[in-house]
Amino acid sequence: MYAYEVLKMVHQPHEVNETAARSGAAHTGGNMVTSDSGNENTFQFRDTLIRLHNGIYILSVDDDGERNAMPVSWVSQVSFDPPIVMVAVHPSRYTHHMLESAGSFAINLLRRDQAELVPRFKLKGEDRPKKFEGLKIAAGVTGAPLLEDAAGYIECEIVKVYDPGDHTLFFGRVVDARLNDPDAAVLSVDQYGKSYG
Repeated sequence: MYAYEVLKMVHQPHEVNETAARSGAAHTGGNMVTSDSGNENTFQFRDTLIRLHNGIYILSVDDDGERNAMPVSWVSQVSFDPPIVMVAVHPSRYTHHMLESAGSFAINLLRRDQAELVPRFKLKGEDRPKKFEGLKIAAGVTGAPLLEDAAGYIECEIVKVYDPGDHTLFFGRVVDARLNDPDAAVLSVDQYGKSYG
């Protein structure tokens, strides 16, 4: 399957879960988004931003033999030629330093019926190795672990890193991409119905 067809899945339209939108329990993690805490527009900011369509993906990386993965939602294609994908990761995440060291990553596209996988990829500390237990995993061309049962994957080599705010943006040139299930709908934040982080 061509990389273009895989990238299109990142931009599939989703219906907004109104309950999640009202509660703020989607990609904002339940926090109010505002440039001025205490501003009377706080709820307007949150309720508007939460309607930006975001999928839930599993970001994976291999750093010199150490594998890790985490749920991410702020993912976007930012260039066609060359194909470049951006992913946002908070500096406090263990995966953050691994990305800086490895210089590459993979985005695993979850199907809507794979929502139960999200919590396991939030495991931390000594439970971190359990993330991959019982799952069919393959090593990608970058070495990043790929979920064989996912709808598809996008592998990237990092070409630029930018720090515009509280998350670091990693820009990766697509080096491989494949759809395992071309008919699958990708899991989104509003369908998951809760914070991924």
